[in-house]
Amino acid sequence: MRKIYLFIIAVCFSTSVLASENNRDLKIAQIIEAQGLHQMFQSQLDQSKIAAQELGSDLVKKILRESGASEGDSNPKLEEAVNRNMARFSALFSAQDYVEMWTRFYGQSLSDAELEQILAYYKSSAGKKDVLASQSAMLQFAQEIHVEERKRMDVLTDQLISDLKAITLN
Repeated sequence: MRKIYLFIIAVCFSTSVLASENNRDLKIAQIIEAQGLHQMFQSQLDQSKIAAQELGSDLVKKILRESGASEGDSNPKLEEAVNRNMARFSALFSAQDYVEMWTRFYGQSLSDAELEQILAYYKSSAGKKDVLASQSAMLQFAQEIHVEERKRMDVLTDQLISDLKAITLN
């Protein structure tokens, strides 16, 4: 009889824990939605895709120039290979992948009451304005990062080509 009581208590406790975890997961999902994280992640990915395409185009031009091709010459096979790989690099993750990863880590140190307070904030007028400000800032931030990345990648690409030339000449 004692085993039956223990079993019933264990079932009740585990059901309570599961319900609590589901409620917590729901709160976190609502916070992430209210924060507009999916849109912000997608914006970052869109900027990264543009940057990868531009980097690929610059890389092809530099490779052609270093190989002795005349100005304006093209190599469709090289362009296709570089563009295909740049597209692969920029598609390693989706915005949903980022959201799912973020969800695993967000709120680990927050209580249920704190999650409720955060959710209430994001549902408030100030919280909604905060999200819009963050989304606007993210777009500008991503564009600025893109410009700076281009400068740094140009230097690194030149160095890579120099290193490859040195290897092939020796």
